[in-house]
Amino acid sequence: MRKARYSRRLIVSGVAGLRRDSAQADRHLGEAQERLGDLQVAANSYQRAVALQPDSPELHCHLARALYQGGALQPAAELYQRALVLDPKRYEIYDDLGLVLTNLGNFGAALEVFRRSLRLNPRSAKTIASLGYLFESKGDLISAADAYRDAIKLDPTLHAAYGDLGFVLYSLGELAVGAH
Repeated sequence: MRKARYSRRLIVSGVAGLRRDSAQADRHLGEAQERLGDLQVAANSYQRAVALQPDSPELHCHLARALYQGGALQPAAELYQRALVLDPKRYEIYDDLGLVLTNLGNFGAALEVFRRSLRLNPRSAKTIASLGYLFESKGDLISAADAYRDAIKLDPTLHAAYGDLGFVLYSLGELAVGAH
C-alpha cells in the first residue's frame, strides 16, 4: 500500500505542472492511473480529456481501453466506433474494436472489422492473431490454428500466438502434454 501511495504522489506531482484544463494533463494522469490498475479513476481522467478535446481519436481510444479493461464492453465498442469516425485509416483502432466485438459475442461484426483492418495493413500479424482469437471464440479451432500459424509466419516474435496455437492444437488433440 505504501508503494501505491508513493506512486500516486509522484503521478500527481508529475502532471502538476500542466494546466488543469488540459486534455493532455488528463490523458497523462489517466495513463498513469491505468498503469497502477485504477481503471475507474483512469476512465474518469480520460472522460475529462475527451470532453476537452472531443475530436481526438487517440483520447477516445484511451477511454475505450480503460472501459474495456474494466469490463464495460459496450461503451468501449461505441468509443472505438467514434474513434473510427474521426480517423478511419488507423488499423489499430479496427483491431481493438474487433477484440471488443469478439468478447461481446458479435462475431459477424468482429470479422468485418478485422477484414477492414487487414485491408489497411494486410501484413499485420497482430490482426491475423486476433482473427485466430475470433475463430477460437466461435469454436472454429481449425481456422483459429490456421490464423495463429499465419500470424507466426508473419512475425515469429509474436509470442502470444505460440501459446494460443498450442492451446488450440491441444484442444484439437494434435498436441500431447509432455514428451515421453
